[in-house]
Amino acid sequence: MRRDDGFTLIETLVALAVLATGAVALLGVVEDHTGRIAGLEDRVTLRWVAENRLAARHLGLEVQPAWDAVFGRRAAVTEAERTLTDAGLTERIVTVEGARGGVVLRGYTW
Repeated sequence: MRRDDGFTLIETLVALAVLATGAVALLGVVEDHTGRIAGLEDRVTLRWVAENRLAARHLGLEVQPAWDAVFGRRAAVTEAERTLTDAGLTERIVTVEGARGGVVLRGYTW
């Protein structure tokens, strides 16, 4: 009896198992990457809110509540101020908390 050219059922199942394992591994990497990108986007937008708050205070502007939202996401902003007597500076600390984390930004003025 002559063997026909081609794959047997077992060979095909082994090949499918190898491909499935690779696909699952790739899916995990893509999912992790997507989560990191979303976290980066959150940190960047929270930093914008903090920078805007520091700039408004530096310019002596009254802070508007609408400035605490970027791309429709609200952020909780807290401010602290302390005098650095040795340096003759005032340090302003702005903390911005979002849904997935927060950012702390410091600014210094005379």
